[in-house]
Amino acid sequence: MKTGELIVRVTPKEWPCTLIVRWDPQAYILSAASSRATESPEVHIPLHEQIEKSIGIVHRGHVIAAGPLEIHLDRDGAIVSLQLRINPAQWVPAAIPEPSRDLTGVSVEFLTQYDSNGYASVLVPVTVVWDKPHSRLSLQLGRADDIEQWYRLGTNTAIGIAKNSALREIRFSEVDLPLL
Repeated sequence: MKTGELIVRVTPKEWPCTLIVRWDPQAYILSAASSRATESPEVHIPLHEQIEKSIGIVHRGHVIAAGPLEIHLDRDGAIVSLQLRINPAQWVPAAIPEPSRDLTGVSVEFLTQYDSNGYASVLVPVTVVWDKPHSRLSLQLGRADDIEQWYRLGTNTAIGIAKNSALREIRFSEVDLPLL
């Protein structure tokens, strides 16, 4: 596993998307699943994909392992889900400011090298910040002090990008984790 950063390219894109955050207390896994493709009326599923789906052909997307964070992408590179394996006892309790609601909506392309199985691995330190009173959760990837631009990834999700195009933070709002 190489040490580094998750370099991304953002493309303006307006579509309704929500990342639904859940906590599995038995497995100690925080997950976020996207509602993106199935709910957007503008998404056109090509005929070959409709046929493949109807006969059970499954195309796996890519997976990026970034330390304790796994990012699952569909075959077009869109985020399908996130999984985080960090014990909540290690989460930092702190206030997390809400990014502006006027952020540009974007899609994210991860500029990384995948192996023949569609897997990429980059060692990135991840800090989890939990703002329970405001129901906000932040995944800070490496340094979070050099964020240059914020973007809207979904209705409840913002991302912070550094000047060098490194993904520095994924910030969720309206997170309901009743057991924490």
